[in-house]
Amino acid sequence: MKQLILISLLLIGNLTFAQKSENELKLDEVNKVAEENPDKAIKMLEEILKSEPDTTPIYAKAFFNVAVIYSMKGDVENTKLWYEKVIQSNFNPKDEGPSFF
Repeated sequence: MKQLILISLLLIGNLTFAQKSENELKLDEVNKVAEENPDKAIKMLEEILKSEPDTTPIYAKAFFNVAVIYSMKGDVENTKLWYEKVIQSNFNPKDEGPSFF
């Protein structure tokens, strides 16, 4: 009986852990929407950036993808602006300061 309970708890824990967050699902959707509707994709990314902590990989992906989508649109000004933001951002996981990871 104890083994059955333990196995059940482990399975429930793994199922809960394996579920994607709302922002992860949005990020997946952005990839599908970006080519056909880049403006909608940018708005979705902005929503993720507003609601996601800036220390997560999801935030980092959304942050970088804004520049990529502006580039796809041919919007040179915003592409340059966002790539400069990416370059100035701290992507070094060994640094003790604020970081995406």
